[in-house]
Amino acid sequence: MSEHQILYAIRNEKCIVKMVGEIRYTLGNSFNKILEKAFNNSAVESYILDLKETSYIDSTNLGLIAKIANWCQKKNFKKPVIISNNEDVNVVLFNMGFDHFFYIVDEASLKENGLKEVEFTKGKGKEVADLILEAHKTLMEMNEKNREEFKSVVDVMEQQVNQ
Repeated sequence: MSEHQILYAIRNEKCIVKMVGEIRYTLGNSFNKILEKAFNNSAVESYILDLKETSYIDSTNLGLIAKIANWCQKKNFKKPVIISNNEDVNVVLFNMGFDHFFYIVDEASLKENGLKEVEFTKGKGKEVADLILEAHKTLMEMNEKNREEFKSVVDVMEQQVNQ
């Protein structure tokens, strides 16, 4: 097993995503492709994210996870579920307000058979920059605290992306 990986399965009406190790922006393009695949699958109505083996997750991937909450709200689906028993990860999730948009639990029985590793796809410069910018804007939209925290970062990114 590599030091980081994202596994997923689409089963019936569920999209299951398992993140293992350090989840950094370099995996964002691959993760986003899985989300788009799930969003475009009309049968998928619920999302479960297993972060029990996640040791670190960066703001880009947190923004992509927040995108799931936005999608579920837009479609009037039930709140997505995050399974996490890592105190460091949980502190970040709660500090950023994820508990208002997700059910966060520390344990759940989840059938892991059939999970496929997300194929790593390295995005091109502008594509990656746009994805990182979009993810941070999504985090900003979650609440006022995040808006204040990420405003200057987003402003700088917008200037760089638009050059």
